Amino acid sequence: MKWRALSQLSEDARSLSYPRGNAGYASRVVADLTSLGVEEVAVSDEGRPLMLGKGFRNAVFLVRRGGEALAAKVRRDDWPHDDVWREARVHGAANAVGVGPRLRGSAGRVLLMEVVEGTKLADWLPAAGWEEVVAVLGSLLRQCRALDAAGIDHGELSDPSKHVVITRGSSVVIIDFGSARFALRPKNVTSIAGFIARRLARDALLRAGLNPSVEPEVLRRYKRTLSEEDFLAVLRSIGLERGR
Repeated sequence: MKWRALSQLSEDARSLSYPRGNAGYASRVVADLTSLGVEEVAVSDEGRPLMLGKGFRNAVFLVRRGGEALAAKVRRDDWPHDDVWREARVHGAANAVGVGPRLRGSAGRVLLMEVVEGTKLADWLPAAGWEEVVAVLGSLLRQCRALDAAGIDHGELSDPSKHVVITRGSSVVIIDFGSARFALRPKNVTSIAGFIARRLARDALLRAGLNPSVEPEVLRRYKRTLSEEDFLAVLRSIGLERGR
């Protein structure tokens, strides 16, 4: 991997316009990155911007500002809404309650955030020890509770396998707020409760000697009240009150 000044990308900047490689769109992305203070872009041996990942809304590139490596989430050129303001607003609100990668700025078609390095939950769970399972799933549920209390629905946590990253030291980071929205009845805790009753998380919880299914009445009560007291009852039902 090499670094190249943003101003020196020239024709290779087309790679910032994914998937069509549109020169006009790429020039607007470069302008957005420049307005955010980005100075350099990681490039491949061929000189094209290095893509860290892609989804159906965005492509993610590695950039550098003031010597710090950051993730630039760039709206795809074939997505009908190229402005990221809504996602930035919800992501910022999640950060305010301690959830998600730290958002470092947004402009036009670009969200700039801290780089999160770790293992996706689906890959981490099968080999995890019981103490780690207790800590991680407890932490995940507490972050989901923080989102519920803030009126934010992530939107994709019914299957969090690709939307939760476990970093070194078993810290839990919920990523990708592209589908997130403000909601009167957010479903983050209930989504994770459903996930842990299914095979991947269920097997990990059984190894830990815990109950993979929340008592139905406990979950119904939390869904109705969204109260802290009833959330703690959800944790106790599973045996995750020890999670950090």
